Parts: sequence; structure tokens; C-alpha cells
Amino acid sequence: MPSINSLKEEYAKLEAEKRKLYSVNKPVREDMIALKTAKQNVDTFFAEPRQPQQQERKKSHDHSR
Repeated sequence: MPSINSLKEEYAKLEAEKRKLYSVNKPVREDMIALKTAKQNVDTFFAEPRQPQQQERKKSHDHSR
């Protein structure tokens, strides 16, 4: 069974590695989020227009309030 000190040392090494990897990963993650947002915006922009029937139903529903 490993000693408490060796476990603490291993934990400290792993924690340092985690911080290093997180600092590398954070900008990539932010870029990924920005790209997903841009894709959603493009998909919304080029989406098929609603059918007139659906628009009429929505208008009549809005007027009934």
C-alpha cells in the first residue's frame, strides 16, 4: 500500500498537469463555443421559411389574447 506522502506527491503532480492542460484547453473550448454559435446562426438564417398556414395560425392565436 502506498504511503500518504507518496499519494500526496502524486496528487500534486496530477493537479499541476490538470491546470496546465486546462490552460491549453480553455481557448480551444471558447473557440468551439463561438463556432457552434456561428453555425446555429447560419442554420437559422438559411432555414426554410415557415409555411403560410403556420403563420396564419400563429397570427390568429396572437389576436385572441
